[in-house]
Amino acid sequence: MSSGIVLQTRAFARRALASIFVVTAIAQSVPKPLTGTYWKAVELAGKPALPQAGTRDVHLQFQVDGRASGFDGCNQVTGPYTLSGDNLTFGRMAATQMACMDTSGTEQAFRAVLEHTRRFRIDGDKLELFDDGGIRLAVFEARQ
Repeated sequence: MSSGIVLQTRAFARRALASIFVVTAIAQSVPKPLTGTYWKAVELAGKPALPQAGTRDVHLQFQVDGRASGFDGCNQVTGPYTLSGDNLTFGRMAATQMACMDTSGTEQAFRAVLEHTRRFRIDGDKLELFDDGGIRLAVFEARQ
């Protein structure tokens, strides 16, 4: 193969790779929609939200009809939410009443987040919930 063809092939490969990086960066920066997305908890009250052995992920899902549901590490939760711009509040949430041995405080932290949330922000695949003073209460990550 001549050196000219090798150089052209390398230049093409570099441009193709750069294009892949640009497309990937754009795809990652497009915010996920609040509704219809499975939001896995990664941080609650400043601490990692770690699933307990044998349980599902702590998560939230928002439906377009103003209802939210999820799992707090022990129990299923469901109830209404109100959305106006970047303001978000949860109404009275119902929960199953399973007796769990050790949720390492995740259950209580999750419910406190729902009680105190007043605002949200979505940045790419991250959902952050804040209280009325602007303190971040939780971070969730979009999952497929």
